[in-house]
Amino acid sequence: VKLDAVAAVARRGVAGSAALNTAVTSHRPELALTRSRLEERFLALCEAEAIPIPQVNATVCGLEVDALWEEQRVVVELDGGAAHGTPAAVERDRRRELRLRVAGYLVLRYSRGQVSTQPRTVAADLRRTLAARAVGAPH
Repeated sequence: VKLDAVAAVARRGVAGSAALNTAVTSHRPELALTRSRLEERFLALCEAEAIPIPQVNATVCGLEVDALWEEQRVVVELDGGAAHGTPAAVERDRRRELRLRVAGYLVLRYSRGQVSTQPRTVAADLRRTLAARAVGAPH
């Protein structure tokens, strides 16, 4: 079933179409690609703050990144806790970040705490970064 076909049926005004229309308009397929609650929270933050929804768990330079805005060449990595806290993990993250920067990507890192307790600050930082790196923006 194609989402466009379901949306067309939902707009016909038949019994149940209002509920179907609500479901179709709130459908967020990118959530199917998330691998953690932190990624889901981050996408909800983007949506709430009118930030374009990124590609999720995208591959860049042979690396999987948490969020990608390809046009602006911006990557967000979400640090959810234990997986990023050991010395070996910190070193791995730094190597990944360097590889992405060498390829022209800007990497922003946000912790679980920042996404949860400082969503407006995270949104402001991300919005400013995306605007600054938009095609045609002075660099």
